[in-house]
This record gives sequence, structure tokens and C-alpha cells, in this order.
Amino acid sequence: MLSYLRKNPQSGDSILVVLNMSDQRKTLVFDMTQGGISGRSAQTLISNPFRSTAAVPLNALPVAPFGNLRR
Repeated sequence: MLSYLRKNPQSGDSILVVLNMSDQRKTLVFDMTQGGISGRSAQTLISNPFRSTAAVPLNALPVAPFGNLRR
């Protein structure tokens, strides 16, 4: 698993990138308060395999095998 947060200090916009490089489905928990983010859900921008762009909870974020989510 690899994840990182990109945050624009001027606009406050942020993107969480999550990559699962294993052959097993993973469910991750993110606490973004240290990064100054109080939201408890995220909007999907890109995912593989393709899924809905619906909001997903950051306390139970599913990531498919060999998949990625960019929120």
C-alpha cells in the first residue's frame, strides 16, 4: 500500500492518492485531522477498476487488488 496527500496551501484543496500494489483487497482507515482536513468522506476522482464517483468514508476505504483510488 502506498498513499500520500497533496494539499494546495493557497486554495485549501487536497487530493489523497491511494495505491494497492498487492493481490488482495484492502480496507484502509485515514485520520486526516493532522493534515488540517476535518472531512470524514472523500469524493472519488479516478479509480481502477472503474467505480462510481460517489463519496466514500475515510474510516473504511476499500481498495481493490492492484487498484488505485485518487480522492
